Amino acid sequence: MGEDGTLTLATSLHMDDEELGNRPMKFWEVGSAFRGFEDIHAETYARAEWRYPFYDWFVNSNEIVRVQDRAILDAFVPLERSAAIAKQIPLKFEFNGTLLRIPHPSIRSNQSWQLLTMIQVHDTFGGAYIEEVLERGIARVADASYRSRVPKPNAIRHGGPQ
Repeated sequence: MGEDGTLTLATSLHMDDEELGNRPMKFWEVGSAFRGFEDIHAETYARAEWRYPFYDWFVNSNEIVRVQDRAILDAFVPLERSAAIAKQIPLKFEFNGTLLRIPHPSIRSNQSWQLLTMIQVHDTFGGAYIEEVLERGIARVADASYRSRVPKPNAIRHGGPQ
């Protein structure tokens, strides 16, 4: 409990902003964040201009994970590639100025939570935040510079789903 009586989340709920934001996603983060949308991965990585080396890595990802090939798993995926995947996925997030979470039907939201699309989260905070929130359910966005870049409500970038 904070001095002001508010509940303070444990720091284990998030990584340092420096580790999450302001950088391209790692190959393993793309696989984790966009799991369940393998058809979108395959379609995106199969594009001629993006095929090498990501399509082969995607096709062989189970083996790459099994042997823990860190050179591949920790390789950065160019932002335009992870954005091309993110803009096609209809998942939503909520942001209250500090915390980013997955909307849940049993948790009542109020007006202090702004609904964001996956591409908005990707472009505003960095794709690694997508993976963190989907893995843990919530992430703290401690860097105020990110918070100032949050799109206005109902502003959809990249023509992503609403």
